[in-house]
Amino acid sequence: MVVPADVVSAAKRGDYHSLLLLEAWLTRVPPPDPNEPYGRKSLLMHSAWAGRLGAMRLLLAHGASTAATNADGSNSLHFAAFYHHQKSAKNRDEAIALLLDHSVDINATSRSGSTPLIVVVGAFSAARLLVSRGADLAARDVYGQDAEAVADSVRVFFRKKS
Repeated sequence: MVVPADVVSAAKRGDYHSLLLLEAWLTRVPPPDPNEPYGRKSLLMHSAWAGRLGAMRLLLAHGASTAATNADGSNSLHFAAFYHHQKSAKNRDEAIALLLDHSVDINATSRSGSTPLIVVVGAFSAARLLVSRGADLAARDVYGQDAEAVADSVRVFFRKKS
C-alpha cells in the first residue's frame, strides 16, 4: 500500500489536525503498514527528522518499527540525531530518548559508516544522551573517523569561517 503524500505531510507537521489525519490513516480497516516507506524514509523517519514527538508516539503505538532502515542503512535514530540542524535541542533530545526507550539500535551503522553518535557531533546534550545510553565511542565511519575526530573537524571548519 502506498503512503499518501498528505499522511507524510501530517507526520512531518505534527500539529493537532495533522495528528488526527495520521491517526485516521493508521486506524483504517484493514490497517496500513506504518513501516511502508515514502520516498527513502519511513513515516517514523520523517517524523524523527522533523522532531514531531506526537507523530512519533502515534506511529510507535501503531507498530512503527525502530529497526527499519532506509537504502543507506540509516534508522530513525540517525534522522532524530540529524534533527539538531533544524530546530530546538529539547525536541531533538526528547525524540532521541523516545526512540531509545523503544529499543532503537543505538549503534546502527549507515553505508557510510555513520552511527547516530557520529551524526550528532556538535550537539553536546544529544551526544551525552547517546553515550549515557551505550553509544559506541570507538565506532568509525568509512573514512576511519570516530565521533571525536568528526567533532574536531566540525570545530576546525567553524573556526575557519569566523
